[in-house]
Amino acid sequence: MVKDSDIKNFVSKMTYWERVNVCMSDYLLEFPSASREEAYKDSMVNEVKDDASVEYHLEKLIRFGSSYR
Repeated sequence: MVKDSDIKNFVSKMTYWERVNVCMSDYLLEFPSASREEAYKDSMVNEVKDDASVEYHLEKLIRFGSSYR
């Protein structure tokens, strides 16, 4: 099981583009028919510079997966 502190530490070391990719991946799992452009725009709205937001998306990818099933 991944600890919250491990996720925080991991996110703090991510580059900007790694953060964008995490947010885009989560978006595309939720909306599989969406385009990459839509996912990118959503990532910019969700402010990939905000650690808490990126931690949320990463945690969701690791622990919960997509709700679209």
